[in-house]
Amino acid sequence: EQIHSTEWHSFPSGDVLVTTALITVIWMATGCRAATAWLLVIPLLVGMQRFIAGRHHLSDISAGLVLGAWVGALTARGMKGWVQRGRDGRLMAENSE
Repeated sequence: EQIHSTEWHSFPSGDVLVTTALITVIWMATGCRAATAWLLVIPLLVGMQRFIAGRHHLSDISAGLVLGAWVGALTARGMKGWVQRGRDGRLMAENSE
C-alpha cells in the first residue's frame, strides 16, 4: 500500500507557504515579537497535517517554510514604509494628513 499518493502533490506546499508568510508578517509587524512568537508553531502544525494526510513530502513542507518566511519578511519590510502612525497613534497611509 502506497502511503503518499502522487495525486495533488506540489512543490512547495502552498498551504505551508501562505501560512508561514502570513504569520511572519504578523510577527514582524508587531512591536512585541516575544508575545507573538508562539504563532510560528502554526505553519509547523499545518505542515505536519499535510504530511500525515499524505499530500506532501517533507521537502515540499520545508520549501514552503523557507519561501513563506522569505515572502513574509519581504512583505513586512515593504509595509514598514507604507504605513505609519499619526500623532494620535492611529495608523495612516504615508501621504495622508
